[in-house]
This record gives sequence, structure tokens and C-alpha cells, in this order.
Amino acid sequence: MEFNLQSFKEMARQLDALNRKIDQLVDQTHSEYGSEVMSIDEAAKFLKLTKSTLYKKTSLNEIPFCKTGKVIVFFKKDLVEWLKDHRVKALGSFILQK
Repeated sequence: MEFNLQSFKEMARQLDALNRKIDQLVDQTHSEYGSEVMSIDEAAKFLKLTKSTLYKKTSLNEIPFCKTGKVIVFFKKDLVEWLKDHRVKALGSFILQK
């Protein structure tokens, strides 16, 4: 494949366009999830669990979380999904026939 100055300029233009799109996606992600990120204290309060119980669940990978270095954070959306996945159906919701 032969490259010339024009093809390098076109590649540079396309890379700039990709970089702008990536920046837009990052900004969109931050705006969608920025307020939804919870600390261990906020997550414990939201889930009505003690911090030690929540730490134990993270150490056993029983609950979705993110960890960067020593900091553990939670996405509220993930916690809501986790709660839904662990919902127990009431016996009254089943029709028992003899």
C-alpha cells in the first residue's frame, strides 16, 4: 500500500473525528452515571446493610462493584439490578392446587 501526503492528512482528519466522538461518549457517560456512583457508605445506606457486610460481599464477589486501588465504588444501576436478581417470590403469588 502506498501512502502519500494526502492519505496521511485524511488519516489525521479521521483520527481527529474519532477523538471528538470518544470525548463526546466519555462526557455522556459521566453525565449519565456521574451522580449514580456511590461510595461504600452511600451503598450501605441504600441497601440497608452494614459497611462490614458490604465489604464482605465485595470480597466474596457477591455484589457488583468497581475498585481502583483501595477505593471501592458502586453504580446505583448495578445495585438495583442486583436487588432485582435476588428477589424472593412470595408463596402467595403461586396458586396451589390439590
